[in-house]
Amino acid sequence: MVGLVIDERSNERPRYHQAAKAKTEKKGGSMFKFFSYKKLIATIGKAFIVICFLSVLVQAPDLKAQSLIEKARKEGTITFYSGLTIPDTQIVAEAFMKKYPFIEFDYIRLNSTKRLQRLIMEKLGGVRKGDVAQAHVGWVQILRDKGITQKHVSPETKDWPKGFKDPQGYWATYYTTYHSFAYNTRMVSEKEAPKRYEDLLDPKWKGKIGMSSNEYEWYKGMLDLMGREKGLQFMKRYADQDLIINQGRTLSMQLMISGEFPIAKAAIHRALQMKKKGAPIQWTTFPTPTLVAMRALVLLDTAPHPNAGKLFINWMMSKDGQKVLNSIDRHPVRKDIKVDPVLEKIRANLFPIKPASGEETTAYMKEFNRIVLKR
Repeated sequence: MVGLVIDERSNERPRYHQAAKAKTEKKGGSMFKFFSYKKLIATIGKAFIVICFLSVLVQAPDLKAQSLIEKARKEGTITFYSGLTIPDTQIVAEAFMKKYPFIEFDYIRLNSTKRLQRLIMEKLGGVRKGDVAQAHVGWVQILRDKGITQKHVSPETKDWPKGFKDPQGYWATYYTTYHSFAYNTRMVSEKEAPKRYEDLLDPKWKGKIGMSSNEYEWYKGMLDLMGREKGLQFMKRYADQDLIINQGRTLSMQLMISGEFPIAKAAIHRALQMKKKGAPIQWTTFPTPTLVAMRALVLLDTAPHPNAGKLFINWMMSKDGQKVLNSIDRHPVRKDIKVDPVLEKIRANLFPIKPASGEETTAYMKEFNRIVLKR
């Protein structure tokens, strides 16, 4: 075994230390030529500050979310003006209250026209009832112009596709509606069914197409999709098909599956729901992009419970909320939600219907009534 050997006879080592010490003292008195003790402490201090700063940045969103939850807890309730069906709204309400059991969820279900009218009347009358409302993107600009909505940017919408939220934060899409036509499979075979929009103009469908009386949004989207001149030509010929007008799209589809007429203007999510229940229905998919209507959530300017409203919007845009929407056959915006393979194919080729000003919306409604409804 070789141990530690110290040559006591050698005096060179001490002389080396002395020489080295003398040399370094002339240069500053330290053997650390490149990094003094003070610099090391300063560097460590700076690194600590950076780490603390980054830690705050990472924790800030969580702290902000927790603060919102506590504020919402104090408010204790939310009122939602819903456009979903009552059973579907109830499913959403129960899921939200399961997540936040300290918030009571109230809702009022209204169709789009009555919802818009109520929002305007409550604003004019100074009524503070609703916190959050579902809004057609076609009239979100009207709500903003009248001071009915306030800003709220949900952190959950940071990856929303362009055009699916307001850059200034006044609205964000929480689900979409795919416009289509559907047919009664007992009355129309797959081979006979329309394969493109122009097929709807075939004389054999005259007096056999049902549609809702308030398809203004679809009308605007078609003019954008086809181009105004071509779109108007199509609409005039389509109106000459002696359309069977009904009060509401769902009613029109129900009459179609009952055999009143073979084809109806439809929404794919509603057709999917009916098909799952055994109805003789199938929707059409045309080569052109599918028109997609965006259904937004807005935080009302007069909201008596604004923090509970913000919490609900954030949850609705989150993965949990979007999963609930997908379970009731509403098409989620988030791309990390797995949807029906048929819908995934449609999802890849969409044409969003853009928002319009109040004046533009009014003009489209009048034009639709005159050309399509012939009123």
